[in-house]
Amino acid sequence: MMYCQMMRVISSPSSSTTGLSTLIFDIGISLAFGEAGRSTCPAVEGMRHAIAKRTGPRKRYQNRSAASLCALLDRRAGDAHSACGEGPAADSAAWEDGRMADFDFDFVDVGEGRLHYARAGDPSRPLILFLHGFPEYWAAWSAVMATLADDFFVVAPDQRGFNLSFKPEGEAAYRTKNMVADLARLADHLSPARPFVLAGHDWGASVAYAYAFAHPDRLTHLVIANGTHPVCFQRAILEDEGQRAASQYFHVLRSPDAAARMAENDFARTMKMLAGFSRTDWMTPEAAAGYRAAWSQPGAMQAMLHWYSSSPIVVPRPGETVSDAPLLAVAPERVSVRVPHLVLWGEADEALRPVCLEGLARYAPDLTVQRVAGAGHWILHERPQDVAAAMRAFLQRG
Repeated sequence: MMYCQMMRVISSPSSSTTGLSTLIFDIGISLAFGEAGRSTCPAVEGMRHAIAKRTGPRKRYQNRSAASLCALLDRRAGDAHSACGEGPAADSAAWEDGRMADFDFDFVDVGEGRLHYARAGDPSRPLILFLHGFPEYWAAWSAVMATLADDFFVVAPDQRGFNLSFKPEGEAAYRTKNMVADLARLADHLSPARPFVLAGHDWGASVAYAYAFAHPDRLTHLVIANGTHPVCFQRAILEDEGQRAASQYFHVLRSPDAAARMAENDFARTMKMLAGFSRTDWMTPEAAAGYRAAWSQPGAMQAMLHWYSSSPIVVPRPGETVSDAPLLAVAPERVSVRVPHLVLWGEADEALRPVCLEGLARYAPDLTVQRVAGAGHWILHERPQDVAAAMRAFLQRG
C-alpha cells in the first residue's frame, strides 16, 4: 500500500533526505486526493507527524520537499486511510473568512502518557492555552486560534482521554487534579518562565478554573466561554429547577452502557446531544467527519465519559432531595480566581442556564462578564470572531 510504504521509508533511520524527497513526490503525490479540506484520516496525519519527526520537531518541515507535501496534504486530503485499514485521526485546520490557519502538531510527555497538541503563531509571543470540552477535541478552538495567531502563540491540546492524547484506564485517572497536572506539565514545557493566558470551554472551563485556583502565579488572565465555576454550577443544579432539568443528561453519560450507546449508528446519539445543547448549523460535513474521527480513536469514548463518572458534581433527579454536595463545603479562598477573569456567555445555551453565573463575583473580584445574544453553548463555532475580538480587547487592557 502506498501509505504503508511511505511510512516505512519516512520512519527508517537510514532513509536519506534525497530518498525522503523522492518518496514524497513519487508516492505522496500519487495518493488519491479528494475535495478541498483538511485531512482527518490517519494516512495523511500519520505522514504529517512522521515527516515532522524526520525533519525536526521544533521547526516545521525544514526539508523543502516535506514542506511541499504537507502543504499539499493540507489543501487536498483524501481517503488514504482506507488503504491501510486504519481508523482516522482528527487533526484539522480552521478556515475562517477564507483564511486557513496553519497549525503544527506535537506531543508532550506529561508523566503518565503523552498529550497531543496543536499550535500556531510565534513562540516568542504571549502564550494562550485553550482547553476544549466534551465531546470535542483541540479543534473546538481552532477558528478562534486562527484569528489570534498573528499576535499570540496559541496552543490547544487534546485533553487526556480525547482524540490523539493518552487514555489511561479507570475513572480515577480522570479526576480534575490529573487534568490540572497535565496542564501544568504542558504549560511548563511551552512557557516555563513566563505567565500565560488560559482559556477554557465546557469541561475545559472546569480544568481551567481548577488550574487557576492552584497556580495563580502562572497566569496573567483567565478566559471562560460557556463554562462554569464548579461551586456556582453545583449550587445552580441544586437550587434552580431549570438547571437541574438541563443537567439530567449527566445520568445518561454516567450509565454503565453509555460508551456503547453513544457510539451506536456512527455516533448518532453523540451528534444528537451536540444539537440538543445549542444549534449546530456550523457543523459542516468536514467538521462532522473530524468529530467522528476523534471519537473513533481506540478507547476514546469510554475515556471521555470518565470525565462525567469521576466528577464530584451531584445531579439530583427531578424531585429528589440531596443532603450532601461536597463542592458546597469548599472554603471560598480555595476556589477563588486571583487574576483578571473574562466570561463570555452565549445566552442561547440549553445546557448551561444563566443562573450558573450567579455568585461568581464572590470568587472572582476582577470579573468581566460579556453576554452574547443569539449564541449558544457552541459559541466557539457560532461566533469565533466575536470570541477572539473580546479576548483581544480584554487582554489589551492589561
